[in-house]
Amino acid sequence: MMGALLFTLPISLNAQHKVTGTITDENGEPLPGATIQVLNTYQGVTAGLDGSYSLTLRDGQYELKADFIGYKEVINEVQVQGSDVELNFSLSPQDFVTDEVVITAT
Repeated sequence: MMGALLFTLPISLNAQHKVTGTITDENGEPLPGATIQVLNTYQGVTAGLDGSYSLTLRDGQYELKADFIGYKEVINEVQVQGSDVELNFSLSPQDFVTDEVVITAT
């Protein structure tokens, strides 16, 4: 009888929850193809056509990096504890500075 009780108790040692959100530009337009990486891991995803992403993470503290070509990367911390989390990113354009320009003609 005692063994049956052990199997009915919820076990949350390895609880996993979704972190979802949208990656947009400074005007609120979605950035399809932008990437979200969980720093210090090999886990990451690419945003869909509407700029949305979804990750499944265990309970804990994480740093997520949003990145897109031509935009400054943004790193936000997120605490995943007991429930799903929404975390949106807004990226601003990268300032490009060049020292020289090479023009070739054929």
